[in-house]
Amino acid sequence: MESRSPFTDLFAGVWRHHLDRSVRLAQTASTVGVLAVVALERLLTPTLPVVLALGMVLVCGVAAFAVPWHRLPAPASAVLPVLTIAAIAVLYYSGPPLSTVSLVAVVPATWMGLELRWPGVVAATGVAAAVAVGTALSEIGGDPETSRAGDFAVPVVVFLVANIMCVARDLWDDQHHVLTARTGELAAAAEEAIDSAEVLDVVFEALDAGVLVLDPDGVITVMNPAMHRLRARIGASEVQRTGQYSAVYELDRSTPVPVDQLPTALASRGESFSGRTLWFGANPRRQIAGSVTGRPIIGPDGQQRGAVMVYHDVTDLVLAVQAKDEFVASVSHELRTPLTSIIGYLELVDEDETLPPMLRRHLEIVGRNADRLLALVTDLLSAAQAEGGTMRLERVESDLVEIVRRAMDSARVAADTADIELVTDLTPVAPMLLDPGRVAQVVDNLLSNAIKYTPGGGTVTARVHPDDHEAVITIVDTGIGIAEDEQGELFTKFFRAREVERKAIPGVGLGLVITKAIVEGHGGEIAVCSESGRGTTVTVRLPR
Repeated sequence: MESRSPFTDLFAGVWRHHLDRSVRLAQTASTVGVLAVVALERLLTPTLPVVLALGMVLVCGVAAFAVPWHRLPAPASAVLPVLTIAAIAVLYYSGPPLSTVSLVAVVPATWMGLELRWPGVVAATGVAAAVAVGTALSEIGGDPETSRAGDFAVPVVVFLVANIMCVARDLWDDQHHVLTARTGELAAAAEEAIDSAEVLDVVFEALDAGVLVLDPDGVITVMNPAMHRLRARIGASEVQRTGQYSAVYELDRSTPVPVDQLPTALASRGESFSGRTLWFGANPRRQIAGSVTGRPIIGPDGQQRGAVMVYHDVTDLVLAVQAKDEFVASVSHELRTPLTSIIGYLELVDEDETLPPMLRRHLEIVGRNADRLLALVTDLLSAAQAEGGTMRLERVESDLVEIVRRAMDSARVAADTADIELVTDLTPVAPMLLDPGRVAQVVDNLLSNAIKYTPGGGTVTARVHPDDHEAVITIVDTGIGIAEDEQGELFTKFFRAREVERKAIPGVGLGLVITKAIVEGHGGEIAVCSESGRGTTVTVRLPR
């Protein structure tokens, strides 16, 4: 058990309301103090007041242990310190030999100030002052060398000590109330935090997604059961201590991901990323496709304290998408050959001048629909190539301005039919290494969309200008625009805006997907800025 001094027990007893114990400790200290001073002063011829005072101190010392003070009203316990202070005052004013006894008054004065507060201060000071005044009145005309008339040392000492202790007790109580309130708040917050932590633990354990928590050095600190299962599927021997798999590949399953671009490397550097799909594992039969999301953990001081990574097993989904793309590409390729043959034979038949006019009109309708079907099949095949990363570009030195000018000429018939004005603003650009057919496809798609989604009387503007190390193509229309909440899906296959579907504008939603793939294949970027009802601006940047 921890040892404590008598004074520690005294104050602890007072403040915890252990009345018996505090009274006994205070009175014992007072009694022992008075007796010690009397003994040190070597009092040989005590007077009657001195004997009575000493007797009073001894009686108070015995009463402190004999009386069950906790059963009496709280003010009753003040009798002992009040009598002790009176006895000390009598001893002090009895003559010079007992001059140091006034110091003992500190103990009962302290008790009065702590236990009874301001009433205790008044009572203790009043008793000491009464003895001092009585002594002064009785000694008027006495021996000036031994007289202490007008000496109020004991009342002053008692008042100062009791007052200081009273103020200290008030401050202590105020702080105690504040601390109690704060403790209650902290306890409630701690209980709430424990409840939240328990809920989070349940959620963490129940998640189907694998979760890793890394420290600032990239070492695993927490891993949920789902992550353990993923590790078991891929092979624990292939997992490093940091949680990063030793064999990580891009979607083609053959291109290794550079070490500095691995998910754990990015997360450890404090980078955020979402839905990054990669293949994990060196054994093809045990590889899994994972969609990885990483977020840094930032402390209150703004410093990174680690990272959280979430792994979703999307193997079945990725394989299904790949199978779908392969099927679309295969079917598109198989359809393209007979369609090309049909269109060729239609052109041969159309050259026969002996055909009846009605049959020629029918063949023209067949030819237009065959062309539309071929265009659709070509788009499907291009989209599949874009998704699979197999789109080939044949770059040659080309004039970008000329490509855009020809595309504008080709679109003029459709624009005139729809009563739309075409405007060009073409600044010469130095020859560039491009696939002219694919870039023409980009411009054709953008112009076709602009004309298709612009009401009659509107304007479509095509601009080309150089910008540092890039050439910029801008297509601006005054059409129906695109709602802000739909702009994030513009480059998704088969996406159709609500307004487009409402107005039944024809299309399948592949043009922008193909356009984006071609632009990015050239190392460029494409951006769309649109406002519903105000028009759309599409900007293509190609490196020169």
